[in-house]
Amino acid sequence: MVGVDYYDAEVTADNTGFANQHATQESSAIYLQNITNLTPNLTLTLGGRSQRMKQTARQDAYAPFFSPAVAGSATRTKSAYDLGLAYARDDWRVYGKTGTSFRFANVDELFGFDPVFFVPVFAGDLKPQHGTTREIGGSIAVGPATLRASVFQLNLDDEIGYDDVVGANTNFPKTRRKGAELEADWKIAERLQARLTYSHTDAEFREGGYSGNAIPLVPRSLAGAQLTWNAGRGGSYSAAARHVGERRYLNDFFNAQGMLSGYTTLDLQAVWNLKPWRIAAKLINALDKKYSPLAGYSAGRNDTFYYPADPRSFFLSARLDF
Repeated sequence: MVGVDYYDAEVTADNTGFANQHATQESSAIYLQNITNLTPNLTLTLGGRSQRMKQTARQDAYAPFFSPAVAGSATRTKSAYDLGLAYARDDWRVYGKTGTSFRFANVDELFGFDPVFFVPVFAGDLKPQHGTTREIGGSIAVGPATLRASVFQLNLDDEIGYDDVVGANTNFPKTRRKGAELEADWKIAERLQARLTYSHTDAEFREGGYSGNAIPLVPRSLAGAQLTWNAGRGGSYSAAARHVGERRYLNDFFNAQGMLSGYTTLDLQAVWNLKPWRIAAKLINALDKKYSPLAGYSAGRNDTFYYPADPRSFFLSARLDF
């Protein structure tokens, strides 16, 4: 399989005459993927992508605070590959894969705001984020249950993230994420199914002044459990619980502000397929849990801040198929 893609985008922010912003982004890429059956059970996968990104951005002067106009442009090219080998039998499969990845800064990530001096700032020199991934894993079917497990490691250079000190996005020192993921699907009865998931991630800086410290907002543990009952013409009903473990506050690169508490939520859903109508009802955060999915540390104020989650919410939708 071979393909190409092309995108051209433009954005303008009118700040009523104060440091108006404008940016353009043009992207073109070519990619390919080849899957070869070396034997009836052994499969080799090889893929690659090369992308060229051209970005221009400018910001007008911010007269009230004597902030001068800034502008910049960059044209960068990055390539990545993916290599995998899998061996499968009737009821089990093992695999291993490695590869590289990259990410260019989005145009909106080029602009920021300094919370100390209250002036717009410009991050026109952001480098593309790039890294290397390694993963091995497998799956096995045992009666009505299917189990999957994998271990992985991701090393990133120039990871793009927000730095509260400068009020803009920047390139972090080298980072690393490694961990394991587990999944289990169990067909309890003909119309009743359960799914369990768990992942453990150790994310830390590998170099620089933060070396050995945890990366903010990356939870060590994530877990989920879902139970689905398919009642046929009577509808489909599911309950899903999700747990997010403790993590460091956004911008707490020195790991000095303690931990943001973990939380567990419950969502309920019902779907009725009353042809030609399809009606769905959702109850999000059914237990009305009070928690904060995002919280950060402000160096300028030397204090933490929180974004509260939505309370219990109900959604009802209907679709008519012609």
